[in-house]
Amino acid sequence: MKTPNLDLILATMEPDELGKNLTGFGVNLICPEPSIYAPSIARVFSLNLIRVDEFYALLTWDDNANFGNLIQVHSDLSYKKTPYYKNFEDSRPRGLGAELRLFKVSPDKSVEQASIEQGWQVIESPNDKEHGLREAFLLDNVGFCWVPCVPLSA
Repeated sequence: MKTPNLDLILATMEPDELGKNLTGFGVNLICPEPSIYAPSIARVFSLNLIRVDEFYALLTWDDNANFGNLIQVHSDLSYKKTPYYKNFEDSRPRGLGAELRLFKVSPDKSVEQASIEQGWQVIESPNDKEHGLREAFLLDNVGFCWVPCVPLSA
């Protein structure tokens, strides 16, 4: 069950308070320009773009109760004070070797939208797979591999 107005709460929550409430597994994507990248992700996968600026973006989808199903996007510069930062210059494409799976997100609609989004590539068109999912593989304009998928109909 979706928490009433959680998207509004997330949009106005201070960073330290948000951090205290995160649970489970999180996805944090690091890119050059969150203000351009995050809206692109939101359009392709029909996600909720909760907040965005030049350094940070927050997206949600499906039932995001209890601060689940969150994607955070940080700018390269927000990581400048970390030892990890030195790796960003040579990391093209980003995310090589990782799949970002969005369950209960239509691969057909996502491929349709990705085809008009600048810099996105369809690596594999929607297919019904033996593991019970219909899925597609998309490479975004930063280099992350996304796999939107839905269960096969019985």
